[in-house]
Amino acid sequence: MKQEANSEAAMNIQWYPGHMTKTRRMIEADVKLVDAVCEILDARIPLASRNPDIDAICGTKPRMIILNRIDMADPAMTKRWAEHFRAKGYSVLQTDCKTKKGISGFVPAVRELLAEKLARYAEKGQVGRPLKLMIVGIPNVGKSTFINQVAGRKGAKAENRPGVTRGKQWVTVDSGLLLLDTPGILWPKFDDEEVGRRLAYTGAVKDDVLDVETLACHLAAMLWARYPEAMRARYKLDPPEDASGYDLLTEAGRRRGFLLARGEIDTERMARVLEDDGVMQVRLVVNRIRRRLIRRGAIGTVDDAMDATGLCLLGIVPEDEAVSVAAGAGKPVQSDKARSAAAAYQNIARRLHGEEVPLMRL
Repeated sequence: MKQEANSEAAMNIQWYPGHMTKTRRMIEADVKLVDAVCEILDARIPLASRNPDIDAICGTKPRMIILNRIDMADPAMTKRWAEHFRAKGYSVLQTDCKTKKGISGFVPAVRELLAEKLARYAEKGQVGRPLKLMIVGIPNVGKSTFINQVAGRKGAKAENRPGVTRGKQWVTVDSGLLLLDTPGILWPKFDDEEVGRRLAYTGAVKDDVLDVETLACHLAAMLWARYPEAMRARYKLDPPEDASGYDLLTEAGRRRGFLLARGEIDTERMARVLEDDGVMQVRLVVNRIRRRLIRRGAIGTVDDAMDATGLCLLGIVPEDEAVSVAAGAGKPVQSDKARSAAAAYQNIARRLHGEEVPLMRL
């Protein structure tokens, strides 16, 4: 690893693709069409995942804050953040899209937020007129998965990478509520470097614009300062008091046996493992995939599985008779075919060990 990573030099993370300028203009135009704005935040980094431009864009529209991914956040801190936002006048809901925790409270919370508007509709005899909400947030914060869970079906495309939802989509929740899903939007410049790092930790910024090892050094140092016992338990660490983020990364790699030639620690591999652990501890494997049935629409797709679970995809495994044969014989699955279940399992194992392996094409 290069010396500059060892020194934990400052990172200047900037990511503002051209399509985000278009997205901002679209949101500014469409906010006039809705009754309220719902901003989804990552419960792990509520402040860092708030786009400071949203307040100016939304103006005086009623606002709701969704603290999403509470299963991955510190419960005590999430409670404090919820109290913080309520004190500022926001309606607040805490959710976990994987287990659907908190999802059932969304519609009642919307009706409470817009109670005065509903009363005015009733006075005018407009009973049944639907409420319209705009859903906004940074990339990869879980907007589309949240909408799909609320609507109870696949409406918006969801995937565990930033910049997937590229166009606005209206999704009907019921006869009285419409949601406008919008593409994730960042702001042009991160004035606070720590904000940029935290967005990178949680996947809001694409991996290919970052130095993953330098980022992992910062993440290791932060986690060690806040959750030392959890780090000790997971990575078997016992560093000196003055250990740097690089020291922690190196020690974790040594404990995992990530070695290169001449005994050098593979810090890049350990960095990717730490990054994955910090972003998503539970990941999805879609098993027994039958390509022909998917093409005919007889069974759901991989995207359907991701939408239903809200999980990052770890691997896909094709339907393979060799699995049944091996199970009956009590032996490991073996095959020389590139698109076999055995090859898929090997790819999954390699990803768990920090390697970058493309998904199998079926």
